[in-house]
Amino acid sequence: MKRLLAATLSLAMLLQGPLSMVHAAQGGGEGVLEFDTNPRGGGNPFQPDGPTGGGFQPGGQPMAAPNYLVAHVPGAANMPAPEWVKPGVRITVWLGSATYLGGGSMTTAVPDPNGDLVDSNGKRYRQSTAGASGSNGGAGAGFMAVDVIAVTPNAVAIDVRSYGGTGQYHQPQLMSLTSQIVNPGACEWWIHPELLAKVQPGGNALGQVLKGGWTTPNNQKYQAVVFKSQSSQSKGHMVYDAKTGITLGMSQLTTGTSSHTQYNPTTGETSPATSNNKTMSESYLVGMRQVQYPWSNSKLPAANLIPSHYRGEMGMEPNTYGVPGTPIAETVQVKRQGLGWIETAATRTMHGQKIPGLPRVTAVHQVGGYLMDPQALRTLRQGQAIDQDPITGNRIFVEYVGQANNGQTVVCIREETGGGAMRWAYDLRTGVLHSATMATFMPAGMGSSVVHLERTGR
Repeated sequence: MKRLLAATLSLAMLLQGPLSMVHAAQGGGEGVLEFDTNPRGGGNPFQPDGPTGGGFQPGGQPMAAPNYLVAHVPGAANMPAPEWVKPGVRITVWLGSATYLGGGSMTTAVPDPNGDLVDSNGKRYRQSTAGASGSNGGAGAGFMAVDVIAVTPNAVAIDVRSYGGTGQYHQPQLMSLTSQIVNPGACEWWIHPELLAKVQPGGNALGQVLKGGWTTPNNQKYQAVVFKSQSSQSKGHMVYDAKTGITLGMSQLTTGTSSHTQYNPTTGETSPATSNNKTMSESYLVGMRQVQYPWSNSKLPAANLIPSHYRGEMGMEPNTYGVPGTPIAETVQVKRQGLGWIETAATRTMHGQKIPGLPRVTAVHQVGGYLMDPQALRTLRQGQAIDQDPITGNRIFVEYVGQANNGQTVVCIREETGGGAMRWAYDLRTGVLHSATMATFMPAGMGSSVVHLERTGR
């Protein structure tokens, strides 16, 4: 399964459901982030056989539980969330990926008598960046921000925001917003430290286990538990902080084959060719903080308010050439709910085709759900600053309080990054999402690609 991040938004990017986005991937520079746990001719060393597999990949299997960690970490199925996992916690990781034609490099653990990592036999290892020559077939980097929005004894709801770009070449841009319901004791973002304490150095279903010192690329030092694994065409590691259980990083190197056209400069002819490629994927923790919203302590309205129909279009603003926008329709239904969270399923109709939307969960401690407490909305004021993330630069504020086109009084909350913005307008009377707008700022003052959806009824 692939997860793609594009460094620059394209005209093909649009809302899939009023609260989530899809986009067309583009290459070059900080272009495409590609995590492929099932490449052609390759394999994922962290994906066990059988139906409980899922692979280790940023973004994971949305809304899927149990996961492979639950199946292979003893006690994970019945373990509650770590104490620090609470609504409002934001975990931010750096993500990078590159494909090389015949080469590549990755962070790994190699034997070293003076290393900080130790296995069950007392053999020592050190961190190393192993490399090989080759031409770059595409690379990219970005961030992923994981917000804990609801915690119960048997489930944790999270929002996942993916950003293209890291600020090195251009400012991070919000690329996608999805939700997941994860196992509280073990998921891709953490493993309860009590479970890690019981894992002994040696081998288990997740691979070779090492324990000892670990330094992240941003020079933060931890005592860590490392799961190191290797197959015939793939190798990698997963690293967890022994004290908190938070995921410190992941690295994976996968070998596969691809077909391409080869040019012979001597004869001037082209011919089919096959190359051995290496794809490297890296991620590491760059920050964790507590986010507090003015409505964090409010109440979630009843789920029966959510089922709705939305209509709108995708187009350009300003529409200089008078090109008609593309009509879009959405239907939103409640799928299931738990204590403090509501999962929804959206279906989009576009060009006469029905397309399932990305999963979304509505909870109190979030921005961009389908419901907000009307009492909390009434306390917000136009121009009020809500939050600004120190890593991604993502800024949230109250853009507008007043009447919408249909005469309803709404509160508009805007989320903005360097290359675009999202706006959610809520009915002040009911707290139901009235409309959602996503604008992608085009280069050189060419305007914006805009998707707008407005609620038309139940």
